[in-house]
Amino acid sequence: MGLAKTLGRLQQSFFWENMRRDTLDFIKQCPDCLQTKYNTKKPVGLLQPIPPPSRPWKDLALDFITGLPISNGATVIMTVVDKFSKGGHFGTLPSHFTAHMAAHLFIDLVCKLHGFPQSLISDRDPIFLRKF
Repeated sequence: MGLAKTLGRLQQSFFWENMRRDTLDFIKQCPDCLQTKYNTKKPVGLLQPIPPPSRPWKDLALDFITGLPISNGATVIMTVVDKFSKGGHFGTLPSHFTAHMAAHLFIDLVCKLHGFPQSLISDRDPIFLRKF
């Protein structure tokens, strides 16, 4: 159950000096504790459906294909797909790209032709999207 839950259950009935350290030492040596993998993440909520797009090039999906062989100094392909028409634009980036570089490529690929989108869906980190 991990240190916090084990210590919490012990503290309901017992107390001794250095209880936390002794519990941690026990957990580190216990074969059952070492073999059991417990989930440390909070339970996820219900999925919220994404509304269907209303017009072309207003609701986009953005993703990156990484780990490709080097071609003209690029190893990443940025894909931008329109959810309405299923059309796409593709651009290349170097392996260590920044949000600034991706934003410039996005403007060159999409915004110059179709304008700015209303929504952008990506599986990237929210910090990346905020900087993007």
